[in-house]
Amino acid sequence: MNGVVNATDGYCFGNEIQVSCNPGYELVGRSSATCEDDGSWGRELPTCQRICCDHTISILNGKITVTDGYCSGNDIQFSCDPGYELVGRSSVTCLNDGSWDGEIPTCQLPSEQSLTSIGAIIGGAIGAVIVIVTACKVGNFIFKRWRGKKIEKGVKEELEHLMGNAGSTYDGRHKYDVFISYSSKEESWVRGSLLADLESNDYIACLDKRDFPAGNQVLANIVSGIYQSRKIILVMSKNFIKSHWCIYEMTLTYHRKLDRGENCVIVVKYDDCKMPRSLALRTYLDWTDQTSKETFWAQLHEALGPACASVAGCFASVSHANRNHHGHLETSC
Repeated sequence: MNGVVNATDGYCFGNEIQVSCNPGYELVGRSSATCEDDGSWGRELPTCQRICCDHTISILNGKITVTDGYCSGNDIQFSCDPGYELVGRSSVTCLNDGSWDGEIPTCQLPSEQSLTSIGAIIGGAIGAVIVIVTACKVGNFIFKRWRGKKIEKGVKEELEHLMGNAGSTYDGRHKYDVFISYSSKEESWVRGSLLADLESNDYIACLDKRDFPAGNQVLANIVSGIYQSRKIILVMSKNFIKSHWCIYEMTLTYHRKLDRGENCVIVVKYDDCKMPRSLALRTYLDWTDQTSKETFWAQLHEALGPACASVAGCFASVSHANRNHHGHLETSC
C-alpha cells in the first residue's frame, strides 16, 4: 500500500520483485525480494511510510493551527497574538522530502509605538496609569503569552518589583556602562572581540553568564541588568531573531527606553540578517561591512559615550566601589 511492486519476470521461484513508494512516502526495508523454493520471499517485505516534517516548531507571541497533521502535503497556519504582526508567510506546506516549503514566520511588534499600545490593552481596565505601571503590565502580558505558559507567581512578582523599582528609584547613576544582548551562538565573537574592546577601554559590561548573580531567577537578572546599564547593545543576527530570550531582552530594552525617555539602544548588525521592523529605521553599526571595519570601534565608543569610570557620580555608590575578580568596578545599588 502507498507504493508499487514491479514484477518483471513474475512471482515464481527465482524471480525478483522491486518495491518503490509513492511520492511523499519512504521505503522501510530492502527494495527487492526473491521468491524462494518454498514459495516465500525469503525476508519480510518492505513497507511505505508517510514522510513528515518537523512537528516541534513554535512561534513566539503567536500560535500554530494544525488541521491534518505535519506530514507531506499538509498545511499549517500561523497567527499572532494581539499587538503583534506576522512577518513572513501565514502558512507553509510539508514537502515530499520532509522539509517545509518556506521559512517559519515570526510575530513582531510593528514599531516602537506599538509597545505603548500593548500597555493600553493590558491596562485598559484600570485606565490611564503611569509609565512604570504600564511597563510592568506589558511585561506580565508577554510572559503569559510566551509559549502559552503562565509564569510562576513568585517570578512575576519579583520582575514587577524590579521593573517598578528600576523606574521609581532611578537617580541617574548606573552599575554598568553597557548590557550586551546576544545569541549564545555568537558568544565567541562577543567575548573575543566586543567584550575585549570594551574592557580595554574601561567600559564596564554586563554579560549574562558572567555577571548574573547565581541563584536568582534568569528573567529577574535580565531586567536588573538592562535597567542598571547606561546603554544596551543588541547584537542583531539570524540567531538573535530566532531566540526567545533575545526577543524578550529587546522588548524589555524598549520598555526601558519608553520608561526613561532616553536613547539607550545601540544596534550592531553581526551578519546578513533581516532587521526587525522595529529596528529598520534606526541607524546601526554594521559589522558585515568590510569597508567600515576600521571605523567600527570608534563609532561604537562614540555611541557609548565616556566610560562611567571616568565620570564622577556616574556609578551607583562610587565612593564605596572596589574591583572584583573580573577587574570590574563593583558597586552597591
